[in-house]
Amino acid sequence: MVKGYRTLAWSIHAIIIIMCFASTAQARYYLQDKLGYMITETEALYLTPTALYAEVVSATWLQGNNAYIDVITDTNGRRRTLADILPADHISATYLQSVTNAFITNSYLTSITPIYISGMAVDTTGKISSTSTYMGMGEAEDDDYTDGLWVSINGETKIGTMMDRINEVLGSLAPSAAPALDDVDIDTNGETSDITWDAGDALGGYANVTGIGALGAVNVDGSFADSGDRAGVIATAIDTTGTLNEDVAADADGAYPANAFGNADQGDLKLEVNGVVVRTIDLTNASAVDDGTATSGFDISASTSVEFPNSDPFDVFKYRTGSWRIDSGDANLTNGWNYVKVTHTISGSDTDTNYVDWVVDDDTTDTTYSSDALQNLVMGYSGAEPYLSGVRYFETGVANYVIDIDNAFRNTYKTGDAITFIYSGGTVSNQSLGNSGGNQALQKAVDEVFTVSTSRKLNASITCKTEVDRTFNTNESNDPSDTKTITGLLQDPYIHSSPTQDDNTEGFDAEGYRQESTFDITDVTYASGTGNGVSMWDATESLVGADAGHNDGLLVYNDALRYPKEGALSGDFSSVSNGPAANPDYSAAAGERTYIRYFYDASSRSNFRLGISVSGCTWVAASNIGGLASTECACEILAPNTTQDVGATVEFKDMKTAYTDDDSIGAYASAFGSSIPDTWGGTIGTRSTSTSGNVLVIRLTIGADWTGNISHIEMTFL
Repeated sequence: MVKGYRTLAWSIHAIIIIMCFASTAQARYYLQDKLGYMITETEALYLTPTALYAEVVSATWLQGNNAYIDVITDTNGRRRTLADILPADHISATYLQSVTNAFITNSYLTSITPIYISGMAVDTTGKISSTSTYMGMGEAEDDDYTDGLWVSINGETKIGTMMDRINEVLGSLAPSAAPALDDVDIDTNGETSDITWDAGDALGGYANVTGIGALGAVNVDGSFADSGDRAGVIATAIDTTGTLNEDVAADADGAYPANAFGNADQGDLKLEVNGVVVRTIDLTNASAVDDGTATSGFDISASTSVEFPNSDPFDVFKYRTGSWRIDSGDANLTNGWNYVKVTHTISGSDTDTNYVDWVVDDDTTDTTYSSDALQNLVMGYSGAEPYLSGVRYFETGVANYVIDIDNAFRNTYKTGDAITFIYSGGTVSNQSLGNSGGNQALQKAVDEVFTVSTSRKLNASITCKTEVDRTFNTNESNDPSDTKTITGLLQDPYIHSSPTQDDNTEGFDAEGYRQESTFDITDVTYASGTGNGVSMWDATESLVGADAGHNDGLLVYNDALRYPKEGALSGDFSSVSNGPAANPDYSAAAGERTYIRYFYDASSRSNFRLGISVSGCTWVAASNIGGLASTECACEILAPNTTQDVGATVEFKDMKTAYTDDDSIGAYASAFGSSIPDTWGGTIGTRSTSTSGNVLVIRLTIGADWTGNISHIEMTFL
């Protein structure tokens, strides 16, 4: 394989040499014998543009009877006879021993073989005309052209035709030449921004984006993008770079790498910025060039030969790769618009690349803010007013956020949602700066709706501040001390929308299964679902009001069961500044307090297990009720009209005391769960829920001023 590629390389060189020789104005004709060899070196005859001489067919050189000359063709491809190309007095017995049909035949000579006449042809008078033509090749060395690649060729096939075919074959076998240098890209990334000036609204010291080549003009409030041949807007201190022939992929056969350009050993390479040539390189110097980082110029590789697939070089074609660079301090740069192109000049002929461009904006004036406020809060409800444990909550809310912004348009500005808001407790929609109208000092006034988020807020705040995305002063915010705040929101959207409670679970964000403390423990008219108890809890009733069924109750607040003083502002909901009006004040709540709710199962059950998630509680026997300490809790269980004492009186059973028999006070059964309160086993003995309305009722009693909480109860019927 290596030998084959080397032989091919020498063959290509030989063909090139022949073609160069054949292109001279004075063509050389050789007399050849039948084997294709010249008769003698001294017998070679040169034809000049004047005429053909008789000596061409003289008896001195032509010997034997019936010789012939295989003549050339004319410009129309017709075969010409000897009479056509020689004057009549040159065809005579004096010169020719035998003439048959104007052909000299059966000689040792087979032809007068033309190599090539450049720009000339033989006419019928024997003169050489100025009309170009290709002459026939003559006979094959082995008298047979059909044993090669093209079986249709013969001695009359034009040399030009044959050379074209050979060139095509060589073109498919030789390594490919790298493409000419006609493309550059820009690798520097700026910011996509709008500009605030043009010829009609000029900005001192800033060049207008008038456009050049395929790069269009950009006017006031038009976008100058970081895309394609445009690098967007950059700061003055940034160097600009790009790649030569960036659009060229590596040759599939490995002849040259990506981004290569050809003719890399010829001519000059010129770098131009804003119409001024700032660097010229002589490419006939094969060495690499690295102009460094302190000046505008090139960084290009040494001139390199393309390669065959086996990596052998083919030095007919040379390539280089490289990049261009414009130093940030280049004297030809200007604020505003700048552009670059590269030119490859060979023998006075220029090949230009495309243009690439960018905008320089050196203005770093700070963004300033004023007159900012978060105001005009309006709270409301999605439907019915939600209550928990006598406390009313809002569900929705809106406010207004206003601010004035200065210097955001100097001298370029960001497109899209350049104004963003940093907020908590709600949302404000981002917005664009709009248009400058050519006014770099234009003030932007913001007046946006602040939507209070649908989340729980228990004496909580909403806040907002502004951030403007500047071209270079990126994400510049107003001072944190300017964050605007509204405090004291009381909001709970989950009471109606998604309470975490069902027949067997309590999550303490609603009171659908809760019972008044004065409910009838003998009534068994229960059913599945919320609100199906005997005497349901009224969530609008105060925990410190006059109603005896509610004023000893515990507070359901923030997903947990708590003592009333553990609510917002120590239980003083009336003082929450942005809560609903006429809310209660629980800060003076006192005494032991209870929580009662039912758990339902459609089947007849006698055994069960409680799972209680609790903090700050010590479980004690129900016999301590009336004297519970602030950290003590009691848990009782009731099967309405079913759990009774020895006197058949319906009663709550104590979950801290072990079950002994149906008439005893204890209901704790370690066989069903012995880890109190996580897996707290219980039983009602031989009785079942079939006589209790299919429910078990739990009563929790907590000591005065309790600071703990219960966040979850799970009843598992066994």
